Amino acid sequence: MHSWTLSDRGSSSFGDISVVREYRHLEFEVDVYSLPLFVFSSRWYTLDSLAYAGASFGRGWLEHDGFTWESSSGMDFVPVVNGVFTDQLTFRRLYAGSKFFNGDFRTGLTYGNTEPDMENRTGYVFSDSSRFWAWDARYLLKVGKNSFSLMYSYVNADLHLFGLLREEDDGEIDEKRFAYLPLGVDVNLFHAAYGREVGKASLFKLRAAYMTVDVNIPWESRRFYETLAPNRSVSDATLRTLSFVVFQRSFRVYGDVDSYVADFGVSFSSTCSIGRWRLSPEVSADLFYAESDIHVYLRKEKSGLFYVNQSTDEFKYEASVAGTVIAATGRLESPGNRFFASVGVGQLIPFSYGYEKIEDDAEPETKPPKKGGGGGGKHSSSHKETPETEKTEKMEKSEKSDSALMKKMRFVASHAFRNGFAVSAGVGVKF
Repeated sequence: MHSWTLSDRGSSSFGDISVVREYRHLEFEVDVYSLPLFVFSSRWYTLDSLAYAGASFGRGWLEHDGFTWESSSGMDFVPVVNGVFTDQLTFRRLYAGSKFFNGDFRTGLTYGNTEPDMENRTGYVFSDSSRFWAWDARYLLKVGKNSFSLMYSYVNADLHLFGLLREEDDGEIDEKRFAYLPLGVDVNLFHAAYGREVGKASLFKLRAAYMTVDVNIPWESRRFYETLAPNRSVSDATLRTLSFVVFQRSFRVYGDVDSYVADFGVSFSSTCSIGRWRLSPEVSADLFYAESDIHVYLRKEKSGLFYVNQSTDEFKYEASVAGTVIAATGRLESPGNRFFASVGVGQLIPFSYGYEKIEDDAEPETKPPKKGGGGGGKHSSSHKETPETEKTEKMEKSEKSDSALMKKMRFVASHAFRNGFAVSAGVGVKF
């Protein structure tokens, strides 16, 4: 009765072109991507590379068509939303480093933001307004035929995702927000690798990575900032008026999702000659394990002319998946490396997966936090309003519904196995 499905039936293609120019102490690079995205980079260095530094600036426009948001209520005045995602991305990066003895240390800082790119669009539009920053550091060491690398990255992001209905009325745009989701995201990534030269033209590598992802959905109490407000997605004026009387129902989601991923991989690459051309094949395999703890609340609000009803459901789950990724790539280079072409294929194969609902014996605490924000992460607090005491509904599911849910999860896993295939290709010219 009160569930919605957001699906994507669109497709996107990505490609890029890179142009590099080197001088005695300077290097300039321009990267153009098909999004479109333009990245301009410059690098300064001493001749012995004892010190170097660089800066990058990028701006892009993201647009994707094919999103469908459909209600399962079966009521005619709840529309099927066919929308487009539009956004404008800007980022800046500074880094500095030094090469000494056989080592290379580098650290950098990246800051970026996104802004809605609406122009004069009408209809259903999805977009976001976000801020993010990242810090990274790496160290490379080469001793004889052996090489070692260590890397750490941290990313913090405040995301504000939303869906709008934009209609033109007497030459002006009337805008209604029917979906809004603030997110605070923290990502930590640790990576280590070891490589050894085998013979004159082969390389064997081992690598390991560990990543944590913490997502916080803060409590948002302001009016018109509900996670979903279906009545605002109704476009016809008569039905919109009717919906405020008959379908004045909204939903707010808040809580936390904590996840981690562990990966261990191995690869082998080699180079052989075909006349004066060089062919470089590579094969790799990775084993991974991912686990996620989900603890979110769904607050349902229904209001009429003289009343307001509220109830909150608690959802607490644990999910995990283990599997492997197998990939193969090949690169062909012309004499003098003036021209090159590459192609790669990969396949995701899940081994096992788990999905469990956690039942607490104690009565769940479903009151929203005293401090909530608009997507400012776990530590932000832009609003301090505490709502009134809520009615609590404990969700109870029979064995039949649990069995149906597990069947659905198995379908998703098998679907990932059939479609977890990727292919990439590229060509380049040096002049």
